[in-house]
Amino acid sequence: MTERFLEKIPLPWVGVKFYKNKPDLKLADEKMRFCEAVNFAKLKPVLLNRENINCPSALYSFGWNGRQNLIRHCGKKRTADREVLQKITTYLKPLDSSIKYIGLNTDSDPDLVICYLSPEQAMRILKMYFDSQQMPLNLELLPVMSVCGGVVVKSYQENRISISFGCEDSRKYGNIGRDRLVIGIPKNYFHVFLK
Repeated sequence: MTERFLEKIPLPWVGVKFYKNKPDLKLADEKMRFCEAVNFAKLKPVLLNRENINCPSALYSFGWNGRQNLIRHCGKKRTADREVLQKITTYLKPLDSSIKYIGLNTDSDPDLVICYLSPEQAMRILKMYFDSQQMPLNLELLPVMSVCGGVVVKSYQENRISISFGCEDSRKYGNIGRDRLVIGIPKNYFHVFLK
């Protein structure tokens, strides 16, 4: 089904696979942000774990670092007070910490796909969704932890399509262009686009 989905919507999708045990793949050589790794994965597969992600937001999103570390990090970057940061981290639930590795564009069947796409491409996907489901796609848009938490983890945990306009870090480090947004589609939704 994944192959049929990718043929039906030919965009630069990056498959995301969560592993509890290390697959037979080499870990990424350098530390990077998750949104950076998505870009690298367009060229070759990337395997990440706690040790080679250097972004506190991604570490929190993937269940590999505590809430207080993230609040401390965000507090240094944003003017928001501690109470606002507490609410943000309460809303964005981290992934189950039993996940130890994340593969991007590995040979394994992905748990979801992610893409940085234009508004026109997003419009076409939303139209396909509406034509298939006969109802609009309800979205929650987050201004922080957009790729790692707001798209990847939310899509996986809640089994729903997620969209984000990015965050300051993902636009800076993940090379999300000013004319792009981010979408994540869990594999349980691939059939919707094949009708």
